[in-house]
Amino acid sequence: MTSGYVDLGEIGEPNIYKKYDNFRRLTYYRHSKFFEMAPMVKEIVSPIEIYLVKSDIITTTRIKFRYVDNYWIFFNEVILINSEGDRVFFKIDPVNISRIAQGRGLVETADIVLSLEKELELRKVLNDKENVKMRFSGNHDDDYKLSSGVVSYLIEMFEFRDNILPKLQ
Repeated sequence: MTSGYVDLGEIGEPNIYKKYDNFRRLTYYRHSKFFEMAPMVKEIVSPIEIYLVKSDIITTTRIKFRYVDNYWIFFNEVILINSEGDRVFFKIDPVNISRIAQGRGLVETADIVLSLEKELELRKVLNDKENVKMRFSGNHDDDYKLSSGVVSYLIEMFEFRDNILPKLQ
């Protein structure tokens, strides 16, 4: 588990963890399953994560894309589709992408605010839990099939934000 996070099991949300940053006066909420996925192993890392950042005024939904491999892709686009033909397209500004070499692997990460428009498109794609695919595009394309577990974790974060978080205020 990442340092500083505590689980919300006492309120019936054992999969959601929170961390308060005293300096920024922000509370971060993450799903526990995203902590468990090895950040440097392509086969078990989640290429996508939804998390929440709450201030005194507003809660922001953020989306993180993570590409792990032995070579750089220099991605600047991410597309998710399902078997129904629903899709959501993210054009990523290069200032929102970090690239690091760790050990024998390379990690490219983009972390952006999820707009309401994109959230609605994404939620429609995620409705088809068993058939969600994701593509990183840059110097070349690399496709992933998201597991139904990862899709469920993403949906759980939206449900937590919509149904539980307002009661905690």
